Amino acid sequence: MPILVLEFFFEDTGLSDAGADLVVFLLVVVVLGIFGWIYFTMRYRFSAKFLLVKSGPFSWNIPLQEISKIEPTHNPRRVPRYRWTVW
Repeated sequence: MPILVLEFFFEDTGLSDAGADLVVFLLVVVVLGIFGWIYFTMRYRFSAKFLLVKSGPFSWNIPLQEISKIEPTHNPRRVPRYRWTVW
């Protein structure tokens, strides 16, 4: 659906059909690339006091003493791939 909306938006900008298709294609590739970067670069590291989570351009430092429970998740919409409960 978003691709159709983008097609209609760029159709009225004066670009040729091929130009509008190219712009929409590039936008879709960039968005999918960002999602892939976030999903496939997920890394967890432990330091003496923190759980360090890095995913694409995002990072979290979670104090170990605040984590009460860690459990895996199989929901692809959730990033990071593990869910932790902080007090």
